[in-house]
Amino acid sequence: MTAGSEYKGSMGQESSLRFLEESSRNFGESGSSVLQKPTDRGLPTGCSKRIGDRSGTVPIAEEHPGCLCPPLWWTRISRQLSQMPGPRWLWWTLALAAIIGWGFADIRLRGLPWPDRPLEHKTDFTVYTAAGRAFFTGQNPYEVTNPRGWKYLYPPLFALLVAPLSLLSMADQCLVWYFLSVAFCWGCYREASRILRGFQPLLPNLGAKIYHQWVGFLGTLAFLAALFPTLNCLQRGQVGILKLYLLLLGVRLAWLSAGWVGKSLGGLAQAGAIVLKLTPALAVGMVLWAELVAVLAGWWRRQRGQIRSLPLMAKESFPTTSQSPHFAHIPKIRTGPPPASAIEERPSHFQLGPAPHPVCPSIRLAGDYPDYRSGLPSHADPPPGAMKENPGHLDPGTLPPGRSASGAEFRSFTATALGVGVGLILFFFLLPAGIVGWQKNLEHLAYWADRVFPSAGEGFPTENSLSAPDAQSNPEGFQPAKSRILPANYRTVRNQSLANAMFRLAALTDRLLLGGPDDRQLDYVAHAPNRIDAPIYQAVQKAIRALVLVVLVLAVALLGARGGRLGPAAAFGLGCVGILVISPVSWGHYFMLLAPGILLVPVWLLERGWARAACWLAAVPPVLSILHYSLLDLVGRMGLLGLGTAGWLLAACILVLRITGHRSFADQQIRSFDAGLDERLFETAPVSLPSVAADGG
Repeated sequence: MTAGSEYKGSMGQESSLRFLEESSRNFGESGSSVLQKPTDRGLPTGCSKRIGDRSGTVPIAEEHPGCLCPPLWWTRISRQLSQMPGPRWLWWTLALAAIIGWGFADIRLRGLPWPDRPLEHKTDFTVYTAAGRAFFTGQNPYEVTNPRGWKYLYPPLFALLVAPLSLLSMADQCLVWYFLSVAFCWGCYREASRILRGFQPLLPNLGAKIYHQWVGFLGTLAFLAALFPTLNCLQRGQVGILKLYLLLLGVRLAWLSAGWVGKSLGGLAQAGAIVLKLTPALAVGMVLWAELVAVLAGWWRRQRGQIRSLPLMAKESFPTTSQSPHFAHIPKIRTGPPPASAIEERPSHFQLGPAPHPVCPSIRLAGDYPDYRSGLPSHADPPPGAMKENPGHLDPGTLPPGRSASGAEFRSFTATALGVGVGLILFFFLLPAGIVGWQKNLEHLAYWADRVFPSAGEGFPTENSLSAPDAQSNPEGFQPAKSRILPANYRTVRNQSLANAMFRLAALTDRLLLGGPDDRQLDYVAHAPNRIDAPIYQAVQKAIRALVLVVLVLAVALLGARGGRLGPAAAFGLGCVGILVISPVSWGHYFMLLAPGILLVPVWLLERGWARAACWLAAVPPVLSILHYSLLDLVGRMGLLGLGTAGWLLAACILVLRITGHRSFADQQIRSFDAGLDERLFETAPVSLPSVAADGG
């Protein structure tokens, strides 16, 4: 049968529908896809097939396989939350009152000096102000301590910026920084909202209503995962919230700005996060690595002649389900009269040979089969609920003649990388030198790099031990000031890095099964007796961390090469979680960095059609975080948060490798399905299709 045959009546159409039903059920065996007839607002309210619902519904020819609703339980909860009693301003007033009350009742008291009880000084912020004051009093900022005995460990800039607060009392210093941190929390929320709103046009497989439901679902889970770490950060007077805000601000400017100035400012903000603490360099590096690979991959495809200089959105307009074996690419069956022009050859995506174009045609809700070889068809209708035109801040319009999508990617990468480089020079050298002088700043940086940086890089935060010998109490045991920097207790359950989580689990297992020393002593003394801290353990944990890093780098590379326009976003989410896993020290308040991973990696999976995996990846981190803080003495000894986070990262990377790396396997499944569809569908209800010109490349 040829594709230009005439229709054979209702019997033929019914036979084709039965075949479509059978093929869809067999091809989507995981049950993660939803086949529902979309309306003008996405899927109808109360649709019967959702995540985890395996009830059989008869699909029809115009169904949209990418429209997936969040779990049913979330829809019910969100409906109840939207019906909260009372005006909204009342709830905001109560929240503001709670914030102010907590600041005066707890945060301020933590900053009191307590000369006779230094351990009651339970804040870290006075470390920064004490170091900032030392810059202007002639003291060494890396040797002065706060009342608890802790020292400053970071580059000079932040201490210089908060030095004016040293004029206040210690309690008031903590209170001021607490209110500033609350403002940064609001900034994190706003930046995350802007990022997700900007990504909506890049997910045409989800209607506007369905996308907003997913945003609410993912945002709630991200809030639950970051809630206790954020409260811990506020209570301790740490800088983690500012660090996260600068990262989100930087990537938002880099991704959603149309001009090179905005992208460069985004790189500048990311450099600011690196200057606060060195660990954000991993997340920033992953984003730049993904963008660099995308540029190189585009150049390579152009050299190989596999793509042409298409408009920017034509390249990634229809990638949504081409990588997922969960969805069948079922063509739309015509219901009207056949077109006047009929062809004897089939469309290129029904052929058994290799795909002629890297953009796989996805199902269309209306209109004819588009010819993707000539660019994005102007008559193609967007999915229901999708925006008719892309917003200007995404700059996805048709590029001027002679300017390809790869050229735009290269300029975007160059602007962001330039901003990061200029920011590092500015924040490490120029700004501090303008305050304390060039020579003084170089001396401080050399001291930091020589003594503090190696210690922090190995994961040993340093403090001045309160029980260290001195010249009066023990003249023979007195040591010079330079050697009195002692490692803090990095073996406590509050350090949930992968290295320490493995150590604590091994120590607990040795205690329970082999009668080893009590592992609870490690919460008080880092070098308490144990049988785990041996050279073989150090070699094993370093090898495992190196393996995780290799897998992360490989996954991010594939995100850059084949991950589409949301690839850098997923790379950023993986990089933020990678900080927690690969770093030797990850205190509990660091785990607010789970939020970008919960928001961005599932969004990328949704764009690829993997809704069930997106749900699981979003739901696991909140459970780990809540269990850790609720049962710290028990699950902390097991290293649950650290090991669970490492498992989350590996699972996400494996999903990325499967979706992007095994591309030929997915294409083979799609081609085999299309072959069976071609043989049976056109025998029963053949359809005339528009001509597709042969591609000489």
